[in-house]
Amino acid sequence: MRRAAPNPDVVVLPGDFYMHRFAGAAKGPADEAGVRTLSRIVNDFSRAFPRAQFVVALGNNDAPCGDYRSELGTPFARAIAHLWAPLVDRRGAAPDFENAFARNGYYVANVPALHLRIVAIDTVLWSQIYGGNCEARSSGAPARQLAWLDATLRATRPDTHNVVLMHVPPGYDAFATQLAHGLVAWPYLLGADNSALVRALASPQNRVAFAIAGHAHRFNVRVAGDTRVVDIGSISPIYGTDPVFYTMRVDDAGGIGAFTAWSYDDSRWLPRAFEAGWETPQLDARGRIAYCAQTELGDGFVRCANLQRRVAIVPVVLVAIGLAIALLAFAMIRRRRAAT
Repeated sequence: MRRAAPNPDVVVLPGDFYMHRFAGAAKGPADEAGVRTLSRIVNDFSRAFPRAQFVVALGNNDAPCGDYRSELGTPFARAIAHLWAPLVDRRGAAPDFENAFARNGYYVANVPALHLRIVAIDTVLWSQIYGGNCEARSSGAPARQLAWLDATLRATRPDTHNVVLMHVPPGYDAFATQLAHGLVAWPYLLGADNSALVRALASPQNRVAFAIAGHAHRFNVRVAGDTRVVDIGSISPIYGTDPVFYTMRVDDAGGIGAFTAWSYDDSRWLPRAFEAGWETPQLDARGRIAYCAQTELGDGFVRCANLQRRVAIVPVVLVAIGLAIALLAFAMIRRRRAAT
């Protein structure tokens, strides 16, 4: 990374700093192992980019107690916020970061070099399979974050643009939908929360220049109104993808200029520059699911991908299976009664 961008203004890390099921592989208590692991990551990045400002978001693997959980307000959350604070708050960019990140998982970081604010949120709280806080089931955290996001974006100054940073993107998971052969259209986020996030990103009054997400392990660009959501690939090759990181140039109005993916191929990191349009000229059946996942972040996805009939089959099949089980159970009960 340092060879590709020796002196970046900002380093963006959209979450998932631990492996899946981290607690099962940890030596000793999972929280202590999590702090030790993250301390190494933070130290390595700090040495590589000693002058850069960092912005980070929480992913679905960032609570050692379990995947799709959170540790908001816990001693662990305070420990990792303390580790990141010197990097995120460089030059006074995010003075309330440590408290806000530990307590809520979201915060605002100014980018002094540009007229930009980075608004980092924890979209794991809105995930379809969010399991709640490690200390107890979450009580109100998802709703509080949504209210905070709306208020924060509405308060944007006329001379400033926002970049929204998250881990789980809005819209549908094209990979999971393709894996299910279109029988299940899998949304990343809960319906009401997804709709609210898309509205917040798309609203011109909120002055969102673009958004950055991770999670999918594959590069794509989603659109919320006129706002691009750049979903970046991963360093981890766990899903069969090449390790990859990105460099991009951003102007003081939030416009994305040069954008390069650096992917690892056998023994070399190879750059690939993206064209400004990032257009897909032709679509086959599988490509259509991916295309619609990029362009339809709400209820229009199923119709766009021509999945209406396939998706409609699943409830019918489940009802049929349920009825068959009920009839079988009823027949067994009658047979036992007749035998007695």
